[in-house]
Amino acid sequence: MSNAKKQHYVPQSYLERFNNGITGKINVFDKRILETRKNQNIADVAENNKFYEIDDIDLEGELASIEGDFKDMIDIIINRVKSINWFSIANRIIFNDDLKMRFAKHLAIQHARTVSIRNTFQTMQELIAGVLIKRTGTEDTISIDKYKTKRMHLETINEENIITKAVFFVNTYNWFIDINKTDTPYWTSDNPVCIIGDARGKGYTMILFPLTPNYLLRLEGKTINVKTGFSTKDVYKSINEIDLINACNIKQVEMADRCIFSNKENFSVAEKYCELVPKVRTNDYMEINPLYKRKQENKVL
Repeated sequence: MSNAKKQHYVPQSYLERFNNGITGKINVFDKRILETRKNQNIADVAENNKFYEIDDIDLEGELASIEGDFKDMIDIIINRVKSINWFSIANRIIFNDDLKMRFAKHLAIQHARTVSIRNTFQTMQELIAGVLIKRTGTEDTISIDKYKTKRMHLETINEENIITKAVFFVNTYNWFIDINKTDTPYWTSDNPVCIIGDARGKGYTMILFPLTPNYLLRLEGKTINVKTGFSTKDVYKSINEIDLINACNIKQVEMADRCIFSNKENFSVAEKYCELVPKVRTNDYMEINPLYKRKQENKVL
């Protein structure tokens, strides 16, 4: 196994795109304690000690080897947006099938590798523990096997699962780029791939992934344009309304495990939202049996 201690669940090369004007520095909003931390080291955020190591599994090297391609894919997408020929419909297409499939794999990996997904596995164990307590009538402490949680999480970050999810991203959604024309930047977070569910329970309706403070990848269900399919005129969209930028940023606040990142210092929208919806601060959306109390600060192994 590697001797690495800090292992990042959001690539540093990606977070660098949101630096505050100084290489290696970023501004952070901690939603749990409503604290803004300016000028933080990118090397010290979105990381955990030996997050990808356990016995015979060590994904750190494997994930590091693909992060270069992830960076290159974002560069390609942004460069294509910048080089769009506004007078030629044929040259407005940003995503071909190959680019979509390659980047979809990276989206799937990024979604799967975070501490938020790790905690989802632990929440599942907690729910099972709550059911067992309720059925047996015992108040004895039921311990959660954090070792098992970690192994379960790491085993899901495999080629088969990633390709399956990537194909789903490509086949189920139309792909768009939103170009931020306001002075308010797109934020990112420690769980940057925002998968937004349908309130009616019919599946996912949208996926949001900020590429930089100025560009956002938006995937929307193909039912939006049933008759014509992928619309070349809607491959990109200029966003001039700050409210739309703030709406995307609030989704980052909701989906983040703890921290939101920005190139600017103003997180007032995040702070106000957390005060308005306190549950967002701890991600405690699921009801846990009161005999088993989750300790948020001890969740990650």
